[in-house]
Amino acid sequence: MIADHKQPPEQLLAARRALDGVKGVTLLEDWRWYDLVDRWVLYCQFTPDIVSTEHLPKITNWYITSTSRYPWGAIKVYPSKQNGITVTFPHQAYNGEPDSSVPWRGGALCLDTSIRALGRIEYDCEPYGIHERLAWHVRRALLWLTKASLNQLLEPGDPFEMPAFSIEQQSTVVGVSEHPRNLSSWRTCSCRFGLADFAQINANTLAVVSFYTLHRKMVKAVKWGKTITEAFNASRKLGAWILLNEVPVISPWQAPVNWSELKQACRSQHIDILEAIKEVSTQLRDGMPHIVLLGYPIPKMVKEANYQVYWQAFKLPVLSRGSKTANGFRTNETGYWQRDKINFFTDRTSIEWADTENWNKSEFNSRGQLDTIVGLKSTLLIGAGAVGSVLSEMLVRAGLEKLGIMDTDFVKMANLVRHTLNMSNLNNPKAPALSNHLNMVSPHACIKSYSEIFPPITPETIKAIQQYEVILETTGSDIVLSNLDNYQWENKKIFISVSLGLGGKRIFIFSMYGKQFLHEKFVSGVHFWLQQEIGEYDDELPRDGVGCWHPAFPARIDDVWLHSSAAIKVIEAIMSCPPEKPTLIVFEQIWEEGEFKGVQMISKEVID
Repeated sequence: MIADHKQPPEQLLAARRALDGVKGVTLLEDWRWYDLVDRWVLYCQFTPDIVSTEHLPKITNWYITSTSRYPWGAIKVYPSKQNGITVTFPHQAYNGEPDSSVPWRGGALCLDTSIRALGRIEYDCEPYGIHERLAWHVRRALLWLTKASLNQLLEPGDPFEMPAFSIEQQSTVVGVSEHPRNLSSWRTCSCRFGLADFAQINANTLAVVSFYTLHRKMVKAVKWGKTITEAFNASRKLGAWILLNEVPVISPWQAPVNWSELKQACRSQHIDILEAIKEVSTQLRDGMPHIVLLGYPIPKMVKEANYQVYWQAFKLPVLSRGSKTANGFRTNETGYWQRDKINFFTDRTSIEWADTENWNKSEFNSRGQLDTIVGLKSTLLIGAGAVGSVLSEMLVRAGLEKLGIMDTDFVKMANLVRHTLNMSNLNNPKAPALSNHLNMVSPHACIKSYSEIFPPITPETIKAIQQYEVILETTGSDIVLSNLDNYQWENKKIFISVSLGLGGKRIFIFSMYGKQFLHEKFVSGVHFWLQQEIGEYDDELPRDGVGCWHPAFPARIDDVWLHSSAAIKVIEAIMSCPPEKPTLIVFEQIWEEGEFKGVQMISKEVID
């Protein structure tokens, strides 16, 4: 387990020597190698200038771990099992004893800055020098202890932090959708527990679809996209929900691990958690395990008013039924519950918490989204080829919810060079294949497909396409644009045509607003550029097959993605503020002396 013969690298020895000047630190053992965790470990004692409290002695022992790549790699500070802190504070992992073969507890301190998660050291104030980094972490640990002794780890104005629930790595993931605007309805809800319906997305992932009372009265219905809705219709999973008054914690800031601790945390809120489970379990005795959502209001910032309801899921075991009752009890609800209490809800029985994520639109798109107005614009994509597939994926991932895809082609092997689909879609119609793919991209996506050429001829499609606000054409075909010109639209539309130039050197974005697409305006705008391109391009067109009848459009995948990324910015602006007159924007790859300089807008022309 411990390999004493292994010598620590000089960088770690230098880092340890740098601790000599840090007040409040005493080294108890030098660096030792632990094979079990593949880390170097330093044993020390911290004596910050604090007053002992109920949970925090003045003198505590700690283990610091580092990789052999110091000053790179993670540095962790853990409480010792001997003379270390035994409770869990804010900004600390659950401080249990997960591994009997190491001398430290599991409660690693959170000492990183908030921006550390971005991964770039230049963003961060944490030093990465050999003599500075370890000392920086130790000073942060001493400061952490000082703040813990003063109950200042969660200060007003800090982002609110949930306690660390002990969740297994391969846990079931449960998706919920909760927004701050729902808080008032939960506050006024007279029912504090009930049943919930879930959609099974895959073997390890569920999404809650509805909350209702034990008498099947709807409390809240969640609006999801096509994939989750279809999964729910195919396989409904029953579960339950229980609403608490506040976060269930064991002082100072530990999430309950077993039923004794959860009962204690709920009892402090004047809630009998087992009584609530007893009530919902009457309708969950079907021989299946079930998910229970535990909800409670939380603030956005420490010491501020509550902001929204947070849900934490846990798994119920298979409850008693049939002939399985407690000894001496009849086969009725009383007998079943007595057996459940004995088998599943004893004080030391661990709670199987499940990973719970908020998939609400506000949370799902927090890493980057389209303007809210744009995300709600219903859009018809005509052409599911390379450009269409890339643009549609970018739009849906950025928050576009309602998209129709129109195309009659089939997915061929040659398409995969530039397309977002893969070999599992070969020889299938492009429109439904791309639609299915995009519906799996976002839980809020409602993507429909129309395997028809434009203009459509079936009454259902003719009626359906009139409902779209934006018509996005990516076929690169003048025939389609001519048909678009002749089509009778009932209302004004935002028309956007996006097409690549030969070799992927340029991209053309034509836009206009009205009840009719004006093909002659498009032709007059691109005429100069297309004439220039045919003069510049002297290579032979690539072929999809043998003979002169199989030319393919020349452009690489990087050309498609590069220009599409620029086009998305323009498309978003057009959808937010439609042009007053037909407008053509041209982007071009810029090269200087054989070096690529990027993509640049080289022309913006208003066509009268």
